[in-house]
Order: sequence, then C-alpha cells, then structure tokens
Amino acid sequence: VSTGGSTVIGFSLTGSSIPAGEGVMISLTFDSSDDIICLNNFIISNPSAESIPATSDCFDTNAGGGGGSDEVEGCTDSDAINYNPNATIDDGSCVYDGIHLTFDNVDADAGTLDVMFNSTQDIAGVQFDVEGISLTGAYGGAAEEAGWSVSTGGSTVIGFSLTGSS
Repeated sequence: VSTGGSTVIGFSLTGSSIPAGEGVMISLTFDSSDDIICLNNFIISNPSAESIPATSDCFDTNAGGGGGSDEVEGCTDSDAINYNPNATIDDGSCVYDGIHLTFDNVDADAGTLDVMFNSTQDIAGVQFDVEGISLTGAYGGAAEEAGWSVSTGGSTVIGFSLTGSS
C-alpha cells in the first residue's frame, strides 16, 4: 500500500472481482477535509470489461448540526440501488441498475470513512476521483476481501483485476 494526495488505486493481479451486492467497498484515511466530500469521474467495469453505470452521493461533514428543514430530497424507493432512507421527498433520482457509491462511518476528527457500494453486477475494476479530502491510506472492505492491491495518491481511485475472475 502506498499513499498520497487524493487518489486511490486498487486491483487484483489474480483476476478476482467484487461480487454483486452491497457493503463496504474500501475504507479510506485522510488528514484534512473540506465541508463536502464527493466521488466523481467514475470508470467502473464488470468482468467482461463493460462499463457499469455509476451514481453517488456527496457527504456534508457539517450535516447534523441542528436547525434547518426536516425535508430531505432523494430516492424514496427501497428497491432502488440509491435508496435514501432519510429522504422525505422523492426527487426522481432512483436508479435500478448499475452501481451506487456513497459514504458511511465518516469521522472527520479521526480522518476515516468507508466508501459503500450497492451493485447489480460483479465489479472487476474501479476508478473514481475523491474531492474534498487529502488521502493518507486505503484498506479493507470488499476490495481487500477480493485480494485487490490498494494504493492512494492524487484524487483518483482505481481498482481492477488483471485476470477477470469473479
């Protein structure tokens, strides 16, 4: 594992992939953050090297501070891969095929967070940019379980298998 900037690179030299489903894709460590943390510029593929359509949510490190409205826009359909259990207003954003990435267990003081996934397809490779944090490391999750090597630096996340196994 090597670290630096905001890029994460992860891949398998044996061709393993992350099975369709949901959970922690990877955990990230960081030493500074902006108010908003986002994932952008996705390139995610299945074992056939076909692109998987991807969506994500940003994370507001200042959320939960009280005040404001109780209304939350988002996908309110629990069958969608981007279902938001906190949404009170359906904004028409529901997605039913592909992969949805979001954040969980964000601790700005400790500098840790989990990148969560919900995918209808096996994942053989990933690349995405992380905006709003300066990464210091990456570990764990389904990427580690699949035997992927993981590295961080810059603002891009890359993960793939060289043999295409699932």
